[in-house]
Parts: sequence; C-alpha cells; structure tokens
Amino acid sequence: MKQIPVKDLKPDSYCSDDLYLDEEYILLPPEVPVSSELINRLVRWGFLTVWSNGSLSDNPPGGILPVEEGEGGTGQEAPSLVVDAAEQKTLQAVREFFSDLVTFCEKTYSAFLNNQRLNPGTVADKAKEVITAVRLHQPFIFRIQEMDDPRRNYLIVHSAKTAILAAGLGLRLQIPQFKLVDLVTAALLHEIGMIRLPPQLYLSNRVLTPEEKRAITAHPVIAYKTLRSFGFPIPVCLAVLEHHEHMDGSGYPRGLKGDQISVAARIMGICSTYAALTAERPYRPPAEGHTSLLDMMKRAGKWYDEMLLRSLIFMLSLYPIGSYVMLQSGAKGLVVESNPENPRCPVVKILFDDRGHRLKDPILVRTDEGINTIRRALTQKEVEELLG
Repeated sequence: MKQIPVKDLKPDSYCSDDLYLDEEYILLPPEVPVSSELINRLVRWGFLTVWSNGSLSDNPPGGILPVEEGEGGTGQEAPSLVVDAAEQKTLQAVREFFSDLVTFCEKTYSAFLNNQRLNPGTVADKAKEVITAVRLHQPFIFRIQEMDDPRRNYLIVHSAKTAILAAGLGLRLQIPQFKLVDLVTAALLHEIGMIRLPPQLYLSNRVLTPEEKRAITAHPVIAYKTLRSFGFPIPVCLAVLEHHEHMDGSGYPRGLKGDQISVAARIMGICSTYAALTAERPYRPPAEGHTSLLDMMKRAGKWYDEMLLRSLIFMLSLYPIGSYVMLQSGAKGLVVESNPENPRCPVVKILFDDRGHRLKDPILVRTDEGINTIRRALTQKEVEELLG
C-alpha cells in the first residue's frame, strides 16, 4: 500500500480502494465518501498519513452514482445502501480484530502456563493496538454480546472483551495515554491467576466448597505476584490485584474501600462484570445488556464507583449498542449508537415494522420522543425468533 497525506483528503472525496489508518485498520470502504469529521479526527489524533492501494477522486469508484428521481428510485435508496455497506465493512473489521485479539490472549496465557513466559512489552504493544481499534471503530466495537466464541476458553474471550470496554471507558474519561496503556494491559491479563484453576470452578453455578472459595478469592493475589515477577509496572499489578474490591469494602482479597481502590481497578471491575453478565455460560444464557446495567446500577456506590458506572452507561447507552429493542410504535430495531445527551434514548436502526415485516431500507431514528421512544428491550428468545 502507499501513503496518502491527510492534508490531501477533502470532504466528499472518494478513494478507489479501501482506506486504512495503517496497514491493518480500515477507515473507509471505497463507496463511502471522506467526511469532514473523519479528517478532523485524524488531525486531532496526530495522524499525518493514511494508507491505500487506491487513489483519491472527486467521484465514486466504479461508476457508483446516487439514484436519481424517476430512475428506478426515490433518491432515498442510495444513502441507505452506502451506510449498510460501510457498516458491514466496519463490523467485519471489528470481528477480525476481536478474533485476532482473542488469539493473542490465548497464546499469551498458554505461554505462561506451558513455558512460564510473559513479555510486558509485547502485551503493552497489544494494549496500544486495542486503544487504536476502539478509537477507530466505536461504537461498533462495543457490540461485545455478538462476540462470544464457545470454541475458546471463557476466560480468554472474557479478557479480550474486558480490555475493549476498559479502553473505551478510559478514552471517554480522557485518561492519559501511558495510564490507558497500563489499564488495558491489566485488563488483558486480569484472569492470569484464574487460568491455573480447574475450569469447573468458574464454569459452574454450583455451591463451592470452602476450599474452592479460598482458591477463587486468591486468584487476584496469584495474578499480582505473577505479574510482579515478570516485571510488569506496579499500576498494572495493582489494578489486577484490586479488580474484585468493592466500594463498600465487601470485596476481596483485601477488603479495600472507596479511594483505597485504584481507579484502574474500579474501571476494570465494572467492565469485567458487564462482560461477564452479558456472556453465555454453560449454566445460563447471556443476560440482556439493558438488564445487566440495571442490575449493576442497584449496586452503584456499594460495589461499583457510581461515576464510573454512569460513564459506562453513557458510553454504551442504557440499552447497550448491539441490543434489540421494541419502540412505542411496535417497530423493532437494533441500537447502533449512544446518545451523549441521554443514555436512555440511543439511536436505533428500525429493522421491522409494527407487524413484524422486515424493512427493505432500515430507518435510523432518535428515540427521545413520541412513537420512537423505547418501550422495552427484546429477550434473547424474541431476538432469535425475529431474526430466525
């Protein structure tokens, strides 16, 4: 691929091939025009060049033209097709990134278990990749409920999900880059102490024996000692040690309270809990995102830092990105974007009308007024029947 200076990008111009941030992360497919917002983001993030095998042009590639009035359409079809094409391209990039991230976690944990190897620099580099991917691909990358992989160890997939959520929350809170890298590094490795335990301890819903409970509550200490022995930064080790502590002192392993718990650990605790609640387990189906957040809000200020939990809700919305909902009109759709002004009213893509008929051209709506307000979240069974 060749480099293209960001200063050469113009609003409403096109690239004849996929446009990349670097040799891995896709920014735009060829059918989607460059926007002023994208240019401003690249400048704000300090990127001077982008990459592509194509070239810039004022016209769409391959003769793609908007549908004109009176020529097979109403003039409204082309935009929705372009949006869907861009969305599918981004979702595919997100899925590939997540699969690669899970593979990285799998290899990292295996290297520790089999060869007693952990490389702080390698994990920190991967943390930086996660941060970049979240910057580029939000809100799509927050659709973690779609990313379960039953073929992989639950702890491995869980660590990858937690890292993505922690990166997003850290970016939202404008945590300095070096602290953000430590936070995501800790999230990637926060189950390193649990991975040595028999899977039946963390994959079962049965009552644990006192000895098994001690093993579970000791895993943060084991992880802390492990990471310290490999030379990981103290903030990383402390975040892993403290991510099961609660604001009211009821957590473990040390019963810390409030500000005694590091901010990174508080963020990880919230992100890890949400990722766990919304994941499928052998003994239960995944909890719906809206229900999970409501359950967590019941413990705001007790288990979880209330400000940080509210920040997560504003990031995902109270009906999290990727959730299916029913509107007051009876129409059903997918939450695709949070509303920075009101987490109760995200942007929804209406996919089915009030009679259950799939729309040829999905409609994007704000859900803050009238018939477009959200009535409720759909259950997992309802979603399966709807998409059936």
